[in-house]
Amino acid sequence: MVTGLSMDTVIAGNTLADSRVCVDLVEVYDSDVQEFGRKAAILGQMIRQGIQVPTGLCFSHSILHTLYGSTSDSHTEKSMEYSHQMQPEALSGFILDNVHLKFGYSWMKRTSLVVRSSASVENSKAASFAGIFQSVPSVNSEPQLVESVTSCWNSQFADHVSKYMQRMGLSGFPVRLGIIVQEMVVGDVSGVVFTRTPILPRRNATLLIEAAYGLCAPVVQGTCNPDRYWVDIQTFRTYAQQAESVQSFETYVELSEQVGSKQSGCLSAGEVKRIARTSLFIERLFDYPQDIEWTLRGGELFILQSRPLTSLSL
Repeated sequence: MVTGLSMDTVIAGNTLADSRVCVDLVEVYDSDVQEFGRKAAILGQMIRQGIQVPTGLCFSHSILHTLYGSTSDSHTEKSMEYSHQMQPEALSGFILDNVHLKFGYSWMKRTSLVVRSSASVENSKAASFAGIFQSVPSVNSEPQLVESVTSCWNSQFADHVSKYMQRMGLSGFPVRLGIIVQEMVVGDVSGVVFTRTPILPRRNATLLIEAAYGLCAPVVQGTCNPDRYWVDIQTFRTYAQQAESVQSFETYVELSEQVGSKQSGCLSAGEVKRIARTSLFIERLFDYPQDIEWTLRGGELFILQSRPLTSLSL
C-alpha cells in the first residue's frame, strides 16, 4: 500500500468502498484487474517473479467513479457527459501526495515519469487494445502530471475506443480504467520481442527481437527501421539483420558470443541472448506467446510491458 490517505480529504462528502485506491505495482494481482486494469496486473506479476520493471504505482478505477458519481462503466452518452466533468483540482492533492510518497518531493529534478492507462479489457488473447488508450511519456512537472492523469482517464471515452470495441465485438462491455505512474526509463537501446513469429517457416521454434537506439516508441509504432534478430528458442542460435538491409531476407548473418566477434546492429550476441531468455521466461509465466516491450539502460534490462500475441495462430 502506497498511502493511507482517505479520499474524504480530497472530495468532501464521498467515501470509496475500496480503500486500496493507490498501490505499488508489486501489490497488483490478477484479482485486481477490475480496479487497476490488466496492464498493471501483468506488471505486478512480473515484478513478483523478479523481472526488472520500472518502479511505479497505480491509481484505481474507483477514484474516477467517486469523482464523477457514475454508476455505469459502459460507453454510453451519460458516461461521455461524466468525462467532461473532470475537475483536476479535486484530484491534484491526492495524486501529488501519493507520487511524492513514491518518488520523493523533488522527483522532477531527478527523473521523468510516464503516465499510462491500464484498462480491464486490454491485453487479452482476443483483443490487445494496443495504442487505444492514452499514455503520456516525459512528464516533468506536477501540473503536467495531474493533466496527464486526467487525459489518460478521459481517453476511455474517445470515439476510437468505442469503434475499436465494436469492431472486436465488445460493444457495451464494461471498461474500468486504472492509471499507472512509473519512472520513465530512457534506454540506450529499446525494442519489442515476439516470442513466436510467423515470418520464418519454423515459427513455433523462433523468437523475433526488433531493436533500435533510443526509446521504444518508434519501434512499437513502426516509425523506424529496426535491427532484427531471429533466435532459435532451443539452441539460442541467432541470425541478425541490420536496419539498412531489412528489405532483403538474404542479408542476415549469424551472431557469435565468441570474444572479439563483431556486433551486428545495436545489440551484441550476449544482449540478444539475455533478452531472449527473459522473454521466454515471461512466456512461460503467462503460459502463452507474448508481445513484449523492453529497454536496455546502462546494461540493465527493463521490461516495459507484456501482452499476449493476438496476431499469431498457434
